[in-house]
Amino acid sequence: MLKRISNRLLSIVEFLIIYTAGKTFGISIVIRYLRNPNPRITVKLLRAFGALVGDQTTFKGSLIIDNAYGDKNSAGDFSAQASFITHADCNRSEYLAKKFPRKCHKLTIENGVWIGFRATILAGVTVGHQSVIGAHALVRKNVEPKVVYAGIPAKKIKNLEESDKN
Repeated sequence: MLKRISNRLLSIVEFLIIYTAGKTFGISIVIRYLRNPNPRITVKLLRAFGALVGDQTTFKGSLIIDNAYGDKNSAGDFSAQASFITHADCNRSEYLAKKFPRKCHKLTIENGVWIGFRATILAGVTVGHQSVIGAHALVRKNVEPKVVYAGIPAKKIKNLEESDKN
């Protein structure tokens, strides 16, 4: 009971701070806050709901992931402004909800993957190890290991193992 009251008070205080900042410095502060509320707890929340998030991962803005894959050869960046869609929920109206029922599926990004700027990976997809996803690609189907996929929708462009033989 005390924890619930404490959380409620913290939420009220957080609201008042953001509201006051928005009124004082402009609505852009509120807009930025709503894109990613309370980034200090984002990783903890993702982990609490089953996501595997690397120890040095941070979230900024709408979903820019830094330091998600860190080995001795890593530059520290995993992907820039990539979107990882784990569910689709059209609950705007009863009619649309019936036509497009809620879908929730995990997605898997295997080791050594390079995901290009602003690529989108949809629910249910597995991106195979050591593959490359081109910038702005829309990945709707599984990606084989050691290949390059690009485009909208993403298609296989190149087999990396074959290029190793040349």
